[in-house]
Amino acid sequence: MKEEKKGFLANLEEYLMLIPLAIACVFTLLGFILQFINADTASVLNQYSYYAYTWIAALAFSYCAREGTHLSVNFVENKYPESIRNAWKLFNEIIGLIISIAIFIGSFMVISSAMGATGEEAVTLPLMITYFAPLVGFGLGTVRTVQHFIAERRTK
Repeated sequence: MKEEKKGFLANLEEYLMLIPLAIACVFTLLGFILQFINADTASVLNQYSYYAYTWIAALAFSYCAREGTHLSVNFVENKYPESIRNAWKLFNEIIGLIISIAIFIGSFMVISSAMGATGEEAVTLPLMITYFAPLVGFGLGTVRTVQHFIAERRTK
């Protein structure tokens, strides 16, 4: 059994995921109820719940990176000898780091171009908030991947 990490920063992803999870639950429920009263309002609330789910997905990457469980198929991985499993874990960590850095940089570029847009190209506030999800999630995922990589190397 894994040792439970204590402290706010050690479990930051879990705390951050609670906010969009609560928002998504409330907006989904309200959207379901309001679909019988006013379909337009229900569709707006459902759209906001989708934005919240985007935040959950982005932050989940960081959580998985912290736990060292991303990009891995344990069922297949456990069939190989220890040396191959260690090489596979190292490969997964490197690929995870590359992916998180690439999405972090890409989301930064999207946000910077969206902030400079005017007129018809201007982005609404809820969508702009959603654009920050990959920036935060994968930025934190990059930090957590590096932390996990260093922790794994120290234990060996």
